[in-house]
Amino acid sequence: MASLERTAYPRFKRLVSERELREFFTPSAEEVARERTHDRPGRVLALLVMLKSAARLGRVSRVGEIPEVVVVHVRDQVRLAVGTVPEADLGRSEERYRSAVRERLELRHRPGEARAVAEAAMRAAAPVKAHTADLVNVALEELVRHKERLELPAFSTLDRMASRIRSEVDASQCEAIVARMSDAARERVAGMLEVVEGEYQSLFAWIKQPARRATWSRFRAHVERMERVDGLGDAVFWVGKTPPAKVAALAEQARVLSVGEMKDIAEPRRTAMTVCLLAQVQAVVRDETVVMLSKRMSRHLKRAQEELLEIEKRQKETTEQLLAPPSGTC
Repeated sequence: MASLERTAYPRFKRLVSERELREFFTPSAEEVARERTHDRPGRVLALLVMLKSAARLGRVSRVGEIPEVVVVHVRDQVRLAVGTVPEADLGRSEERYRSAVRERLELRHRPGEARAVAEAAMRAAAPVKAHTADLVNVALEELVRHKERLELPAFSTLDRMASRIRSEVDASQCEAIVARMSDAARERVAGMLEVVEGEYQSLFAWIKQPARRATWSRFRAHVERMERVDGLGDAVFWVGKTPPAKVAALAEQARVLSVGEMKDIAEPRRTAMTVCLLAQVQAVVRDETVVMLSKRMSRHLKRAQEELLEIEKRQKETTEQLLAPPSGTC
């Protein structure tokens, strides 16, 4: 489930600043004049706080959801008596107010259409988005850009939708990874979770251990590690065209789990997570090897250049001595 704070879903902040109150919750003269036609101050206040909140959030909030600081600010701005409270406690009355607010803001209350737009946007983005919060943000962006000004669905609706779509897409991508593997490769990857005789840990635990600092003195050990990791299989081929964000997310999940926890995960997700972790480890080990060789070659090149300069200097001195006239000659 996505955290509300990690998404762009509009919400009331716990602390509403003076600037935000002034910019977004101050009724205009036209809005005040229109709502003043109501005979009771409580109804005027209810309509105004609902109107300004809906304009800010893109959805019509119930009066009870609107922070007291917003209510007080609106009340003071329209010069209502201290102690005036929004009157919209009855369900039927508040629903009429909600309809009036939507009409004045031209906000379309079409839950089915809004959910369809959000789902289409999420499904299009799900193959390359790794987190539920990202899918929620994609849906919000599409809803805001929609030609009809649709009222935003509840956050819980978008969150459940994103979780379901992400699970479906993840399952499909995991199946695709495993489908590219031979039976022998699947058995070999599954065996990484077992401790073979004579070893004290599984290969799964071993590849997660950070290698020692890549220095030339440890180059042989580093190459041996690379050969052992590469010998587990062509993880890059198995991963295929799976988006890098998905590979990274699955690998990170595998990295923080123990062998026992991995065994509790159902197939094909367990194998896919292991493969993604293996692909990342193989890439890192190869990169470290290239860096070590590059540094070594750079050091040799620097020494060779220094020796060449020294040779050129000696050659120049010798040439000058040969060309110099003999002493005592005119």
